[in-house]
Amino acid sequence: MAMIDKYKSIYNDNNDEKKYQMYLDFPKNSIPKGSSIVIYGAGRIGCQLYKELSENKYCVVRLWVDKNKHDEYVTSDLSEILNTRYDFIVIAIKKKDLAVEAEKELIKIGVPADCIIKLSGEKKSEITDNYKKFYDKTIIDRWEDTHNNLDFKMPYSITSMICNRSFFDTPFSQYWGNKVGKCFVHLMKSSDQYWDGMCENHLVYHRKLWEFIFICQGLYERGMLTNGKQGVAFGVGEECLPDLFASMGCSILATDLCKEDAKQHGWLEHAENIGGNYWRLNQYGFCFREDFEQRVKYRDVNMNEIPEDITGYNFCWSACALEHLGSLRHGMDFVHNSLNVLQDGGIAIHTTEYNLYSQEKTYESKGLSIYRRKDIETLINELEAEGHYVYPMDWYIGDSICDRFVDIPPYSKKDLHLRLLIDNYPSTSIGLVIKKNGKEVAQ
Repeated sequence: MAMIDKYKSIYNDNNDEKKYQMYLDFPKNSIPKGSSIVIYGAGRIGCQLYKELSENKYCVVRLWVDKNKHDEYVTSDLSEILNTRYDFIVIAIKKKDLAVEAEKELIKIGVPADCIIKLSGEKKSEITDNYKKFYDKTIIDRWEDTHNNLDFKMPYSITSMICNRSFFDTPFSQYWGNKVGKCFVHLMKSSDQYWDGMCENHLVYHRKLWEFIFICQGLYERGMLTNGKQGVAFGVGEECLPDLFASMGCSILATDLCKEDAKQHGWLEHAENIGGNYWRLNQYGFCFREDFEQRVKYRDVNMNEIPEDITGYNFCWSACALEHLGSLRHGMDFVHNSLNVLQDGGIAIHTTEYNLYSQEKTYESKGLSIYRRKDIETLINELEAEGHYVYPMDWYIGDSICDRFVDIPPYSKKDLHLRLLIDNYPSTSIGLVIKKNGKEVAQ
């Protein structure tokens, strides 16, 4: 019997009562491919791990142990570990106290401590029956055919890139995540989402949070978030970034579609438009009111018709706004035009929707368009032909379970939302970092 058949005999993956899926980040940095392992734990996490390893063949499972489990394929006799050749023992137990006890038991019977790896499995997300249609190997193969996962993985200095799970492992993600988390929770609750994962020293894996961190770190690395710098925010909604950047000494012109036009699009209901209330930008408390009033100004601006008198700024940004401008071309034209507000050498950072699934087909409408790789490449070529510098695009899409999970409507109310389904297209966020009329000097 094949390993996956053994797995199914233990843990029925087609059980209609199964309402959630565990998401495991297998520690590939600690366990080399091809290692022989023992799995300790045959609960939901242990079964999910067995299933994944049976499918991806990353490691060889030599033994499966659970002292409370009696099954043809799972032994309860810990002493069998001593008669098994293994490189690592992976403790696949959800509760931390039980995992610690398991580690102590293994050490007690003679297992070297440096061979023991504890696996976290607390990330999970509610799913519907339709989810299996999209969490399917053919979908994964399709977007991995479209994107070479080795081309390239950034060393984590911000460059143009696709949202992926590994981004959140960086110290700067924790730093900026703690800064903008309050805003993120506010925006999600305003969209009838409840996020219970945001707290001190914890990041939710959500593409909107990725966008905010990407913009913050991208500007910070290029010296934009310092006293006296001037920036323009496009399609600002109720973002906290103008308030945050002002608290760092920047002067910000926040812009958004006028209230009447925003109401027609239904954007006033979900904090996607400021609605003419300038003070909403100060609700997060980064700036004292008098400092905010001095450093942050507001102006109604249609992103398709940027006024010519907005010019001379050091930087500008937009967070998933340009895809709402009427068409793919409208959004690309906005990126070009946004550079007109900058001085030479100024920095523009824009994020938008990205089609993971197809190079050819996509979704395009007046209200929302999803960009394909070829659209992004066309835009980059146009910008470079005009003499601008686009920081190299990292097409790495990630290879963790979080990167492969596609959230479908109604979107989950937990903290895993890096990819989502839009009109049958698995999509995520992508970000461009552009320097106006200048080449980047190698350090």
